[in-house]
Amino acid sequence: MSFSYLNANLTSFDSSEFCSGSFSVDEFIQGKRYSVPLDVLRDDLGAHIKSLRCSLIELINKDYGQFVSLSSNLVGLDGKIQDMTGPLTRAHNELEILHETLRKILERFHKELEGRRTICATKFQLRILRRAHICLVSSEKYLEVCPTKVLKNTDFILLKLACDKITDTRQLIQTCSQSPLTEQLQKRWDSCCGIVLQNLETLLRVYSDSSVESEDDRSHNQAVVTSLLSMYSQLNYEIQAENIIINHILKSKCDKVLLEIGNVDALFTEIEGFLQHSPIIHASHDFIRFPWMKEYDFISRGIFPFVLTILMNQFPHIWSPSTPDAFHSNWVRCARFIDVLENTFPSLDHLRKFRSSVTFKDFMSKWQFNVYFQLRQVNCYSLLRGKNIRRTLFMHT
Repeated sequence: MSFSYLNANLTSFDSSEFCSGSFSVDEFIQGKRYSVPLDVLRDDLGAHIKSLRCSLIELINKDYGQFVSLSSNLVGLDGKIQDMTGPLTRAHNELEILHETLRKILERFHKELEGRRTICATKFQLRILRRAHICLVSSEKYLEVCPTKVLKNTDFILLKLACDKITDTRQLIQTCSQSPLTEQLQKRWDSCCGIVLQNLETLLRVYSDSSVESEDDRSHNQAVVTSLLSMYSQLNYEIQAENIIINHILKSKCDKVLLEIGNVDALFTEIEGFLQHSPIIHASHDFIRFPWMKEYDFISRGIFPFVLTILMNQFPHIWSPSTPDAFHSNWVRCARFIDVLENTFPSLDHLRKFRSSVTFKDFMSKWQFNVYFQLRQVNCYSLLRGKNIRRTLFMHT
């Protein structure tokens, strides 16, 4: 076969077509039958196969020496591998033993480290408990020296020192985990805290008196009340202080008014006077110097719920629109009382909390304004109709 013949036959197709991944014999023949006679295509393909075979033979002859040496080099390889198996197996076993030994050592090390951490944590907790014990002992000594009834300024200072130590003790106890020692300290703390709270309640009831007339006495009472509220705030007993104001100071005043006069206007007047002159209310406004004072909310949490309870139990008729004139009068008086309360709040935050409180919304929901306006409309219509009738009769006469 001459070179010119191969070159001529190769023009009927491109050998790269066979390398395509989507090559199909049927498509190949169908595509060539219209441009190349089938016998010519057959001859060209046969010539191409012959050339591929020749190329394969030349490639084998070219690398034949390396191919033969490859088989000779593999002779004895199995024996060498077998010789290496023993040492490698022994090395593998030794490494596994070493790995297990290191694992045990590491595990023992972690246990010892965890034990030391536990010891350090226990030592730290014991130091904290010792400090808490020292603080409790100091507070107990202050309370032993301080009389049951605090009368002098030195007694008040001792009470303040005891409160400071109790506060420090509580913070120390809170950092410790539960243990028998912690429970013992907690019981002692509860006892000391109870004694301090009793003294604070006695002082708060004495110095919250709003009936003093001297300006100096009022200033002194307000300063003392501020210190008392500070100690309540230290102990996180703000709500208890608010309850004392309601249950032991304001309630007695309101009960007296309700017993002697017994109407809503007198009740509101008494409470408005209390708000105007009470040293507690005045002290709660000084939250700029004492930021902790913002935690108190004597009106929203105390006074207004207390007043609403009295109204619901003793004066539920004020919300009845059956008598429009009385309903209107009651609403005007309650609205004026609400204005006084809102003007007494120390900040806008307290005012917002009051208006969004459940108690205030409950109070407002009891006023049946729709029924009231309907009755008013009927009354107005009746009056106009009566006037028209009288006018008509007068004109006829």
